[in-house]
Amino acid sequence: MQRRRKARALPSVGLAILLMGFAVAPVIATQSAAYAVARSSGFSGPAPGKVTCSYLAKVTFSSPLTTAGGGTGFAPVKGKLSNCQATSSGLSVSGKINGWFGGSPVTCSAALTGAPAAFSLTWKGSYYGRRGKFSGSSVGGGNAFGSFGGPASFTVGAPYASTVSPGCVSKRGLKKIELSGTVTLGTPVVIIPVTPPPPGSWWTAPSGNLPWQWYLAGALNLGDTTEMGTNDKLPNGSTAPDPVVYDIDAIENPKSTVTQLHLNGAHAICYIEVGTAGTYYTAAEEGIGTSYYDQLSADGDLGATLAGYPQEKFVNINSPSTVSIIEAMIQQQCANKGFDAVETDLDETYNNNEGTTGFGTFTEGQEQNYLVTLGTYMHSLDMGWIAKNLDDTGDGFAATMEPLADGMITEQCNQFGTCGQLSSYLSNNKAVFNAEYNLATSAFCASDNTKDINGALFKVALNGPRSPCR
Repeated sequence: MQRRRKARALPSVGLAILLMGFAVAPVIATQSAAYAVARSSGFSGPAPGKVTCSYLAKVTFSSPLTTAGGGTGFAPVKGKLSNCQATSSGLSVSGKINGWFGGSPVTCSAALTGAPAAFSLTWKGSYYGRRGKFSGSSVGGGNAFGSFGGPASFTVGAPYASTVSPGCVSKRGLKKIELSGTVTLGTPVVIIPVTPPPPGSWWTAPSGNLPWQWYLAGALNLGDTTEMGTNDKLPNGSTAPDPVVYDIDAIENPKSTVTQLHLNGAHAICYIEVGTAGTYYTAAEEGIGTSYYDQLSADGDLGATLAGYPQEKFVNINSPSTVSIIEAMIQQQCANKGFDAVETDLDETYNNNEGTTGFGTFTEGQEQNYLVTLGTYMHSLDMGWIAKNLDDTGDGFAATMEPLADGMITEQCNQFGTCGQLSSYLSNNKAVFNAEYNLATSAFCASDNTKDINGALFKVALNGPRSPCR
């Protein structure tokens, strides 16, 4: 099925604090889910990676500290976070800290007591230039929840005796003191690097004139000249060359069709969706016991519905079971049928590029890891990877993935002015296939031909008719 996408208070939780290396027993409160809230056109979703910040906080004691004791009730805390260092290179944040100690964190001798505590933190900043306010993080039991999830630790520096003693001996006692230290929340971002694969025997689509046909309206009819693209005309009215590359649906086309295309001297690309799944096929049509959609559903890997496609839901690209199920589909529907390469549709769902996924907001790094895993798997099955529309994210993701990809299919890169983001593919002898839907061939063919892009005018339904540029 063709998918075209160009239309472009958290309750506190107890914290196990590390005071000069000594763990403090946590005080656990009720936890609820927290999500980052976008501001303006900003980033939204769980913040990526780990962050370490310095803090300076004012502590107010409910009963003043004296040489005889004090500080037996809750001690409210309010302070600022600064000098935050994140493991994600695109993340920049600052924030505030609020919360309480269960008692005084210090004594009048400036010793640390190890009092239980609970804190919430609020953040503001940007992620790869997208402004956003990251809503509260909370921490407890050595773990963080909310915007920054994962391991958590607080360290508190001992106060100087000179700041404590005068207040302790005064008639009113010590009511407030400033504490400083560091806070670390979250899990480091471990990004799988995008590197050229080792030499292999799979097909790589070379740049240059590579006539192609994109047919996703059903099973390809090998005897229909329109579906096969063998009766088309060039812009000058002359007969167009027969396609030497066919991009067709993985499920609806049998192995025999792929075999015949090979006998015709053409290569076959296997169209699949990797960022969403739909109820378009039965298990019987897929030739398996349980449909891929039902497998993903049973594993809890289906999220929100893709806008405009009520049968289709986003998949959780961070889930190992999603990866296993998609890899099984790649093997069963693409490799076992003899396809030369795989086109991955909906392969840029990070930052809500395709809409709200239902899994927070995937980060660019998470998408990169997902595609590196799938692309590497395709290569292990002796198939190339043809990426899809990575130029429409507006952040250079297409160039990031180029070392691993073996070609690119883009939709309307002339209409939307994104063709230039694919220059690294062409300069590295990798084909770029461009489908335009709304422009006349006179408006884009000259440009595509000059750039060595394989452009063609298609019907949105991708049901056979095409007007190739060369």
